[in-house]
Amino acid sequence: MLMRFLITIIIVYSALPSLAQAATVTAGSACHSITPSQATKFEWRTEGIKNSDAGNPWWVNCPIQRPVGTNALELSLRVYNDSNRSIDFECNFREMYDGSRLQGSPVSANIRPNTSETLTWEMTPSQAKSIVNAACRLPEGLQIEAILAGYSGGGDSGLGGGSSDVYACITAPNAWYSSSDNVVTMKNGMRINNYDGRYWDSSDQAVVFQATSGKWYTLYDREDIFRLDVIDEPNSCFEPDYYGVTDKYTGGSYGYILETTGGNAQVEDNCSIDIGAQVYDFVAKYSSQYYLLDLLSGDVCKSWPE
Repeated sequence: MLMRFLITIIIVYSALPSLAQAATVTAGSACHSITPSQATKFEWRTEGIKNSDAGNPWWVNCPIQRPVGTNALELSLRVYNDSNRSIDFECNFREMYDGSRLQGSPVSANIRPNTSETLTWEMTPSQAKSIVNAACRLPEGLQIEAILAGYSGGGDSGLGGGSSDVYACITAPNAWYSSSDNVVTMKNGMRINNYDGRYWDSSDQAVVFQATSGKWYTLYDREDIFRLDVIDEPNSCFEPDYYGVTDKYTGGSYGYILETTGGNAQVEDNCSIDIGAQVYDFVAKYSSQYYLLDLLSGDVCKSWPE
């Protein structure tokens, strides 16, 4: 049964991307005035957004492109002072979801002439797909050069999330469901259309994940992988441990060796998992064979840990 789903899943996912971006850097020119009428007060230059109104500070809003998930983040603005005086500067960082402010913090710095400072907010998102931004009162003489987002601690190589694109949760059905039940509810609040009439047991673990294609899948009970028709996404997420693939080279008894942030594993020469993948390792329930599942693409390979 396991070999059947492995063959199927490799064919389905072979065209999906497998590389992930660990952090984002956006030009400061992405910031904008808070009202259209104030746009005339700013200049959008190659080096960023700049207040051109001498003596009058004006508000700007800077959207921050952050990774999906609930891993701890560092969100920053790099600001340059091209004047001949030191300038105090403050921004209000905040997390927003469903029209509500979930959390926020003011961050300030004194920026000396002809130097830049980075204002950083370390935060843990309350919602996996919330948005974050920074509202700043930008005085004349300062220009916002860059908007940065990355994982707290600077890593893209740890447990439980090293990729900006991984969205995976461990959960289970909240009850037993028969093939005649139209909707299945998971313990993390996810609701699924039982489109193919499956049986679901509350004792079965499910790793649900959203591939970079935007489609949802699950590794169910360590034995089957199939696509999900999601009605409601999770309202909480207990992330599995997963590892970034840092190298792939020929060797071992089966064809290739994958180096990951969690250790090395041998894989067969037809394994499509490559550098940049974010892999979840599991042991098949009945065969006890080790496998690696790429949470970005869904590719699955037999593995032999070293």
